[in-house]
Amino acid sequence: MEVATYIRSGIGTLAVFLAVLAACASPASSQSKPGSDVPQIDIPALAPRASLLAAHKAMVDQYVKYWVAKMVDAKSDKELLDGRTGLVAGYRKYDSTRYQMYYAEQAIKAMSPLLTSEDPRKQVNAGIVISGMRQVAIQPALETMVKSPNPALRFYGWRGYQRIRMWVLAQGRDSVGQMMSSLVAAAAHETSAPVLKELFKMLWLEPDRPSMVSEQEFEQTRLRLFGIARDTWPRMCRGVLGRDADLSDASREGLLTLRAIYESLGSNKEVQQAVMQMVVDMMWCAAKSYSELDIANPVFGIDESLLRDSEAAMNAITKLRKTPMDEALASKGEEDRRLAVRVAVQTWIRGLENAGFPVSEPTRFGSAATNPPATSGSPAE
Repeated sequence: MEVATYIRSGIGTLAVFLAVLAACASPASSQSKPGSDVPQIDIPALAPRASLLAAHKAMVDQYVKYWVAKMVDAKSDKELLDGRTGLVAGYRKYDSTRYQMYYAEQAIKAMSPLLTSEDPRKQVNAGIVISGMRQVAIQPALETMVKSPNPALRFYGWRGYQRIRMWVLAQGRDSVGQMMSSLVAAAAHETSAPVLKELFKMLWLEPDRPSMVSEQEFEQTRLRLFGIARDTWPRMCRGVLGRDADLSDASREGLLTLRAIYESLGSNKEVQQAVMQMVVDMMWCAAKSYSELDIANPVFGIDESLLRDSEAAMNAITKLRKTPMDEALASKGEEDRRLAVRVAVQTWIRGLENAGFPVSEPTRFGSAATNPPATSGSPAE
């Protein structure tokens, strides 16, 4: 079925939309063989850091213009895919920094109108092309994408940001500020589970600092990103308590993010304590939801996964290797499991306290366990 059918029917979710796009995405087999009228890029022996001559730039300009026009005029998914594949192939043709930089700059100029097209298929196919580029020149386009009403475009916007965020850091205050502002807004308001998962991947940086980013900027950014994660967490926990399937599902990625943050910033005592409390908050909320839900509710299974993920995160952080939650979920009777998971949370909290970890039980969500200083503000402040 065409992507357009899902959109027109009103039943297509972002996950279905992305799955259909992926099913069509075989560049090698999908694109028609170029005819004699198709512009070609032919730059013999292009070295990785070689400058482009005016003739080379003209080839790129004509090539990009041709394939973007194909996407603009496309009447079918096949025609859109041909245009998208042509643009991706052109970008990847030479592994040259200056070539790809120039190509990205020209592609962004030509493709930007597609991001606000009335046809959501054209928006997303353009977004896929842009998100695959590794040049900071794509940041303005990504800003359009992450603010789009189209969740599929937001998805690819954050995926693209993941590829260039180190380059953004290297650009300095204005570029970083723009990225951070968009992250804060999205963390506060995003509701789509697939988009939130990509967003959470933006909230931690691997500990290996690239030479192009100063140590001070790198450390400050890591703490600011954690501040966003910490400010977002109460909303995720309330979503779990409110049986919001999207927020509950996205919280699983959030737990992975917390583990990554702890591994990279665990030497910071404030971060260490906050992350541990955040995991406890999520475990507590998931257990409360799980114990009160009907087994037929689709969120029931998500809650069970969240409970297992919370325990895995806790063990990864504390190295305690305890499994009370896993044992509780193995209980045979449904009612036994409902009670056992609540007991397992208490077992974890008491065990953490006995091991010297400063956590508290959020007996009423919104208690001191999830209000300042545990889950708001930034440790850098």
